[in-house]
Amino acid sequence: MLICVGAFILTFSASNLWFSSLIRFTLCGAGGLLLLSGLVILTCIDQDDERHNFGHAGDTADQEFIIILLLFEIVRVAAWVRVSVWLMIGVLIYTFYGRRHSSLLNAIYVPKAHVDEIYRSSGATL
Repeated sequence: MLICVGAFILTFSASNLWFSSLIRFTLCGAGGLLLLSGLVILTCIDQDDERHNFGHAGDTADQEFIIILLLFEIVRVAAWVRVSVWLMIGVLIYTFYGRRHSSLLNAIYVPKAHVDEIYRSSGATL
């Protein structure tokens, strides 16, 4: 709770310019102290080492297979089809429209070594 309240006070007071600077700095300091104290308390809490051994110590490939299997079980096939179709539509739009109508299509690329020379010779009218 200290972290959430501290972060809220810190961001709220730092982003509101209608506070006077003294009030803003005071609230930022108080929010920062709350945030820091919450982080220190979380660091000092003795945590159970068993949290690292959740599940089994199996192979990573087994775990990835289980995740993919869960994704296919949870998300319906129709949703995968819709995502795939929209992804292909986006790729087609990018390929056939975006690349031909890009504002950078006719851009002139100059090596960095020549930029200062071009700027000086143009009379600084850029």
